[in-house]
Amino acid sequence: MADRETKEILAHVPPFDDSVVYDEYRHVMVHYQEEQRQLYAEFKAFADDALAWSKAAAQFDNMRSRKRLKTRLEWVRAKQGEIEGVRAEVVSCIDAVRSAIMILGSASLGDEPAE
Repeated sequence: MADRETKEILAHVPPFDDSVVYDEYRHVMVHYQEEQRQLYAEFKAFADDALAWSKAAAQFDNMRSRKRLKTRLEWVRAKQGEIEGVRAEVVSCIDAVRSAIMILGSASLGDEPAE
């Protein structure tokens, strides 16, 4: 009797339509794929911005380094010029001292009696 009642109850229940489940699954997957695509697009835009920022920062650092190097080279060249000026003064002083020694040496040789 239980089987008969069960069959009567089941006769009133419509058969299960699995296409509804598949349609719902497809709908959910399309929604997640769209969400994933948007997240990827947002991440790509962020990565592109970060890349542009890092390139700009590197270029700025390179420009600063170049300017610092240029300043140091100018300072070294200026110091070389100063040192060259001092060297020229020392050379002229040495030449003057040599000339004085030669003059004094000639004068002292003339005072000595001849043998």
